[in-house]
Amino acid sequence: MADSNIRFHVEAQDTEMYLNGPGRAISETMKLPLKDFVQEIWRQNKEDKNPYIKNKEVGEISNTTVGGKIAYQFTLTDSYHDERGGYSLEKKYLYHFVENNGLNFMIWFPMDDTTSSVILKSFKFINQ
Repeated sequence: MADSNIRFHVEAQDTEMYLNGPGRAISETMKLPLKDFVQEIWRQNKEDKNPYIKNKEVGEISNTTVGGKIAYQFTLTDSYHDERGGYSLEKKYLYHFVENNGLNFMIWFPMDDTTSSVILKSFKFINQ
């Protein structure tokens, strides 16, 4: 669930978390190459049938860079949805997806949050 008090969210899509539970389909989506992974998350949001979400807008996928790596982004309003469930969004959010060391990362923040935009521009992965 997105916490409205947090401006800048980063989540690693780690398949290991789901291998020993009911999330086998989730782990298969997470194993997809980044571009396919993003297209699947985009599709799930585009086809979201939640009856309480009436005016959801899902922006088109576009190419970008995050931390010097190829990334993809799209915008969402009203809610985020994937196989694990979903959560409501109070504003229009910008979602970024980037791969590092075999993990797909999702970074999201309100579209109008200039501080988060600055953070994203300076975002780097530190390989250990």
